[in-house]
Amino acid sequence: MYTENIKNIHGILSLSTYGRTGALMCEWKSNNLIIEEGYTIAAQALAGYPGARVTQIADGTNGTPPVPGDTEITSSVIVDIETVKYLKPGQTQFISRFEYNEAVGKQ
Repeated sequence: MYTENIKNIHGILSLSTYGRTGALMCEWKSNNLIIEEGYTIAAQALAGYPGARVTQIADGTNGTPPVPGDTEITSSVIVDIETVKYLKPGQTQFISRFEYNEAVGKQ
C-alpha cells in the first residue's frame, strides 16, 4: 500500500460572537481534532457510499481532552452544517451556527 504522501485531515474551529445589534464582539480560533468517526465518514464519502457526507458539527463542552480514537464527543453541542465551501485544493470550510441558548454557560 502506498502511504508516503498521505496527509491526515484536521480541523480549525473558528468562533465569532455577535451582540444583539449584530456587531462582532470577539473571535476565537483553535485547532480541532477530527475523531475516528470523522475519518470514517470522510473515507466513505470519498469512496462514494450513498448518504456519506458531513452534515453536522459537534463541540465538546466538558473540558475532556479529545484523543484520535474517540468515536463520540463527550457532553457535546451538535449543530447542522449550513454551508459547505470549497476554498482551494486541500481545504473545505463547513459553516454552522451555535445559537445563544446552545452556547450560554459553555467554556
